[in-house]
Amino acid sequence: MRRLQKIDIARGIALIGMVIYHCSWDLSFFGYISDQIPQSGVLLLLARSVAAAFLFLAGFSLFLAQNAGFRPKAFFRRFTVILLCAALVSSTTWVFMPQDFIYFGILHAVACAALVGLLFLHTPLWLNCAVIALCFSLPHIGLDLPYPALWWLGLSRAAAPSFDYVPFFPWFAWALAGQSLAAFMARRARLHILQDGIRPITLSRFLQFLGRHSLVIYLVHQPLLIAALYGFSCLVLPSYNFARAALQQDCVESCLLQNTEQICRDFCNCSLNALADKSLPGTYINGQINIDDEAVAVIHAGCAAQLSASPPAGKK
Repeated sequence: MRRLQKIDIARGIALIGMVIYHCSWDLSFFGYISDQIPQSGVLLLLARSVAAAFLFLAGFSLFLAQNAGFRPKAFFRRFTVILLCAALVSSTTWVFMPQDFIYFGILHAVACAALVGLLFLHTPLWLNCAVIALCFSLPHIGLDLPYPALWWLGLSRAAAPSFDYVPFFPWFAWALAGQSLAAFMARRARLHILQDGIRPITLSRFLQFLGRHSLVIYLVHQPLLIAALYGFSCLVLPSYNFARAALQQDCVESCLLQNTEQICRDFCNCSLNALADKSLPGTYINGQINIDDEAVAVIHAGCAAQLSASPPAGKK
């Protein structure tokens, strides 16, 4: 069978959606827009739609590759590449953003779905539909598995925060749905309708190129976006009003390691207000100065002294 060009096109469209969402997230990270914008409304819907699309297409492709007969060499070669890329994402985010590192993101979910999906290559469609319904239902029936080793399942009410969290439940349902649709179309000899591209041909070829190289583009696009925005932030300072919320959260999280929440909130409010008063927020946000800089250290010391001299709440 010829390559299904419309599957590559669909994957290319999903990739563009992912880049758009990550660009919005990066803009909020650098303080150019509110950090609530990527976490709500249309952009949040876009993020979830993109994740669902990637898993759906991964399931569809798994059926196409393995239905005629399981080819272990080809499968495990691809599986190993995805697993290594997932490990690279986890280790990189652990080094640079340990408080919200990616321990089970979209690549982890794709790898896991591929492995589990082998069990459903030749199962009846009614059974697949039942499993899909179960996957969507499990996170909502009150189960709670609080153990860190099981956070990847998505059945814990207190899983650690992560920049990209795509747990097995309910997201495996989308991969199995794609696998089931491929099986349904194959049994009715309908896969041929996905063979041709779209018009205009230039757009079709561009989207197919993206779809065929989606893994490489996924790995390199974020470092490129972040590097570009960092360079831009050195020329055009972001809005301190937008960046303050993110700075406040980071400050409080670091402070909570040794102090109470109220003390941390008061200390961080004092520090951020002092940064603004001294016209330092822009240089602090874009990394030209950091927490160890003398000016920032003086501000922190002053706020700490001010809070220690103030009586506790309720005591005058």
